[in-house]
Amino acid sequence: MKTCAFILLTVIATYYVASLIQTIFHRFFGHVPRVAKLYETHVKGHHAQYAREMLSDRWIPTEQHITGYYAIPFIPLVCAAYCLLPGIYFIAHLCGLAFAIWWHIYLHRQYHVRGAWWERFAWFREKRSLHFLHHQKPHRNFAIVEYSWDLLFGTFDDGFSIPAVENKDPNRHRSTQIGRELHLPLPAKREEGRGGLESFRTVPGIGRSSTARSLQSRRVVQTSKPKINL
Repeated sequence: MKTCAFILLTVIATYYVASLIQTIFHRFFGHVPRVAKLYETHVKGHHAQYAREMLSDRWIPTEQHITGYYAIPFIPLVCAAYCLLPGIYFIAHLCGLAFAIWWHIYLHRQYHVRGAWWERFAWFREKRSLHFLHHQKPHRNFAIVEYSWDLLFGTFDDGFSIPAVENKDPNRHRSTQIGRELHLPLPAKREEGRGGLESFRTVPGIGRSSTARSLQSRRVVQTSKPKINL
């Protein structure tokens, strides 16, 4: 029983270490031109491919050439585990690492596929929304699955918080929406309405924000007040 518990602990620990490596590697190599091939494939490939529309009917294989680069940090990890762990725990480590790599690649692909089977689950929709925010703000939400690492490093953005490291303009960090099916609002455009009352309109085809509905209701109340003649 004790052996089984340690095997499970090894698998879980390996998974989270792998997710940590993914987050760090993505941050310092995927969005910084330290390795030209990796940077260009990721930014000019994956990010450019989904710049206008986050969803497609099928996965567009722009990531196939950069997956191998993750062997750079994973090989030393496996060598260290081989030297430190007994045989059965090393096998558990390999299984945990293989699952972590597969799960990150698979889930990332599902994020961008329209009508994915996983959409029925709230946790998937939440993680996908956070990933799509990364496409809008490339220096936020570097994790693919485990966004607790972004919370730890101060790079997490849920669309509502205002990160301290960036411009503190509240309108810049307004909750954004990519589409009705994602439930993630697009930046509202601010304009001056009649009578000096500000109104907000969202990107065409997305619908009006709650702020716009609130201000519109106030306008109706103001304009519907009876005029009193003295």
